[in-house]
Amino acid sequence: MVRPLLGCRREDLASYLNSLEQPFREDRTNQDIQFKRNRIRLDLLPHLRSEYNPKIDEALQHLSKQAAVTGQF
Repeated sequence: MVRPLLGCRREDLASYLNSLEQPFREDRTNQDIQFKRNRIRLDLLPHLRSEYNPKIDEALQHLSKQAAVTGQF
């Protein structure tokens, strides 16, 4: 699966779309915490940022790139 915008922050993408006069659209399920991916994004990652590492996003992206290079994904 290719996810070319995975490394983009939501705020940056919204700002870019605004500069093109394009609306930002969000799937209504993105805020539903019954889905594990949303609980991670909405609950766990903010906790990790505030309590452990404010740069957790960058650290996870780095880890993801290392895993891709070694084939451990």
